[in-house]
Amino acid sequence: MGLVLRYIVEHASGRCDYRRYFPTALVPFVPGELKLVKRSLGKVDDPDFDRLHREAAREYERLAKMAQKARDKAYDALDAPTIAWLAETFVAEELEADEEARWDTEERELYRRTAKDLEQREAAATASWHPDDPLRWASKTREAASWSLDHRRGLRAAGDLEGIVRSLQVEAELLLEAHGFVIAPSDVHAMQNLCRALNDASIKAAEAKLDRLDGEEVLTPATPTRPVEVADKPHTAKTKVSLMETFEGYAAKPDMTPGVRDEWRRYVARLVEWLGHDDATRLTADDLLAWKNELLSETTRTGRLRDPVTVRDKYITSVKATLNWAVQERLAALPKAEGPLSRRPGGHECPILGGKRTIQIWLLKGVLRHCQPRARIPIRFPSRRECRSAGFRAARWRCCRSSHAAGRIRHASLAPATRPRSRAGPCAVRPPCCRRQDAM
Repeated sequence: MGLVLRYIVEHASGRCDYRRYFPTALVPFVPGELKLVKRSLGKVDDPDFDRLHREAAREYERLAKMAQKARDKAYDALDAPTIAWLAETFVAEELEADEEARWDTEERELYRRTAKDLEQREAAATASWHPDDPLRWASKTREAASWSLDHRRGLRAAGDLEGIVRSLQVEAELLLEAHGFVIAPSDVHAMQNLCRALNDASIKAAEAKLDRLDGEEVLTPATPTRPVEVADKPHTAKTKVSLMETFEGYAAKPDMTPGVRDEWRRYVARLVEWLGHDDATRLTADDLLAWKNELLSETTRTGRLRDPVTVRDKYITSVKATLNWAVQERLAALPKAEGPLSRRPGGHECPILGGKRTIQIWLLKGVLRHCQPRARIPIRFPSRRECRSAGFRAARWRCCRSSHAAGRIRHASLAPATRPRSRAGPCAVRPPCCRRQDAM
């Protein structure tokens, strides 16, 4: 059986595109208000097809996650350690790009082809460098780095905060977007601090580029570690419990069918991929809630949003049942998943009941949970004229119908306005008002 890749559009020429649309509710919060992620994948037989498909899928997930954070106003805090990390990352990326461009021949070939094409078209275009000049790239880079260094130093010397923000705000926004940060639009002070740090980082990068052009060896610094990752290391659980191995132990139960086992395994594996780790002890209720919200915002193969019932009864239930089984088997000291769950896959969601009276109490609580608190309903027997009215007969029908064998009485004011479609008969115990009307 072949592998099915989603969101692939195949053209008549055999080339394929990755096209995945964002939910309509998320489009205003996507960076650039993009409606979809579209990437060219080439042909299916190309060696880079799978790699390009994975990169496109990761790009969609990254943008969708940022859009969800912006929609939920779950903004990131730009504190001093984060701003320092962004500035160091900016310097590392600038020097890495400079090192790649220094030894890249494609840029020089592109310049030669462009200059030759302009000469053939007799276009009035002049350049400061000759196409065959081996020092053309070095001269161009030195001129750009010198201008940037003088400009950034002048802004810092004059204390021109508005000029720094005006010249580097777009660069700061692109840097934040590339690393998945979403900040509040009203946090102007944090953006000013970030632009000041990027101005100092630009000076440092320009000085390093000029030193390289003078023949000095300037190594490209390694990408620094994010401060969030450093803060999370001391909180890592000492005993790791694999979520997939826990599910395999739960799936080995004889009462689980092969179809449910394979289906739930995909759901748990998707959660592990979304978390980025396989440690069940690090899983929290906030993680499940965020995963649930992301599943609800995704579109299916039909282009529609995923059904909330499907997310609750399949994705979330599979994870909760696995964690409950792990707790009951004492495999890990995990927090037991809240909510009524069944240990049997595919069974009804009901708690473990201890007897007939427990069943009746459970049914009664389910019926009365919609009642308003502290509501007092006066008990009054209707008159003979009221019993003859059509409205009271309809109320009597709504009052006495039941859908549980244990019996359930719903008040007429809480019942639907139309006759319910139920095969169950009247209650075994009829109210006095109903017995009075039967005697008429």
